[in-house]
Amino acid sequence: MNRTKPKLLIFSHICNPVLVTGGEKVLSLFLQELVIHYDCVMIVPEFGAIAHKAKSIGIRTVVLDIPLCFSLYTCAPSVFQEIETLKQQPAWRTVHALLAHERPDVVMVNTSVHPLPAMAAYSRGIPTVWLLMETLYDTVHRDKCAAFIAANCDIIVGMSRTVLKPFQGVKHARKTYKMPPYLKLDELVPGVWPQARTQLRRLYRWKDEHCVVGFIAATIYPNKGQLQFVEAMLPIAAENPNARFLIVGSQVDEGHYMACRTRVLKAGFEDRFVFYPFAEHIHQVYPAMDIVVVPSLMTEGFGMTSLEGMMFGKAVVAYSSGGLAEILTATGNERFLVPKGDISGLTERVRWLVKDETYRLVIAKRNSDAALREFGVDRFRVKLSALMAMIDVIPKNRPPIPVPVLTAPQDAPAPTPSRARTISARSNRQIRTISKRKKTRPTARRNLHRPTGRAHPVRRRSSRTTRAVGRARRHKSVRRRAKR
Repeated sequence: MNRTKPKLLIFSHICNPVLVTGGEKVLSLFLQELVIHYDCVMIVPEFGAIAHKAKSIGIRTVVLDIPLCFSLYTCAPSVFQEIETLKQQPAWRTVHALLAHERPDVVMVNTSVHPLPAMAAYSRGIPTVWLLMETLYDTVHRDKCAAFIAANCDIIVGMSRTVLKPFQGVKHARKTYKMPPYLKLDELVPGVWPQARTQLRRLYRWKDEHCVVGFIAATIYPNKGQLQFVEAMLPIAAENPNARFLIVGSQVDEGHYMACRTRVLKAGFEDRFVFYPFAEHIHQVYPAMDIVVVPSLMTEGFGMTSLEGMMFGKAVVAYSSGGLAEILTATGNERFLVPKGDISGLTERVRWLVKDETYRLVIAKRNSDAALREFGVDRFRVKLSALMAMIDVIPKNRPPIPVPVLTAPQDAPAPTPSRARTISARSNRQIRTISKRKKTRPTARRNLHRPTGRAHPVRRRSSRTTRAVGRARRHKSVRRRAKR
């Protein structure tokens, strides 16, 4: 069958049923543009929200649970031992079987924690793009981890200069390419913003004169800076009776959540702070805010929340954490960047915006225009065309490259012969499931793994030997009775 478009396999490390992370949002945006140019197939560990969205735009999905390696992201000392251990699992052979069946022209792997698909595709000579949205931890092992990623793909695509920084000077890095995500204004449903603003503010009896300062994240844990937000906003709550504060997100750390709630309660402002659950549709919560604060303590790879805030026409204040600094600088918001961890700096910037409504509205309008200009879909399409040109020049018929052994697997003894046969059989079943071909199962041969040169440790007696032994025992018993 002749294909009009080259086939692209996209491996996603995650596919949550309901809660969609920032990384999933970015991948979903990429898919909407990639499907125009490629025959896309997405590989997911389970069928969730982004798989449903992919299916709705004509992308076929395959469910395959591939083990992840988070130590590659954290640059832990055990990283290469863990990767070798993952290669001993059946999923490693299953990924190779999938690639052999699908025969893609290009493979794209999402995030640093997903090394097996990249290693398998690159070793088979398939043009491989590794898409990174996060920044590798800055440890003594980061250079080695960056070199490993570079050695197992043709192109490293990073969301920002911060993401690509560890790959500067890496000798194996063939090509790196900065490609920030984008947002489409019409997908944010601007037509419902006035109604959404009225409904949410009415729910909490917030009036037009109230200035709502917002903090939003899909999942909230300490490094997102929720406690920093609370500490920075308490002085503003104390001095400005019209200030209100909205915290939106799924609380995944109960201890951290209770610490934030307790801090607000002790300050006596529990009626001014609202802790709102995760919102699947962001166009229902952003319109109610006037200012968005992003106090992330992580070195953010990009910082989608700040871009969303600007697209919704809000003033944005953020810590200068990785990609956040790049976004605010590109949109002319350097004055609203605060050094990471500077709580008083957050308070000062937000206080300024809360007090001066006219200035705040000017900043909000400028942000909307700048975000659309710098991070709109038109600019993304130009970048995508350049990336596709880079992919096109990668040799398509490279000979396979053996995957080197990085180090001895950690706590993974060599499989015994019987276990090796079991793993092989399981892998064969998985291959048949993926390829949907009818294959005859190999006939098991008795004593296939019996050691040579010595007797088998457990030898079953033949029926003739058993009868002879029985007769000898009976005769011995008769002789004993005769002697008595």
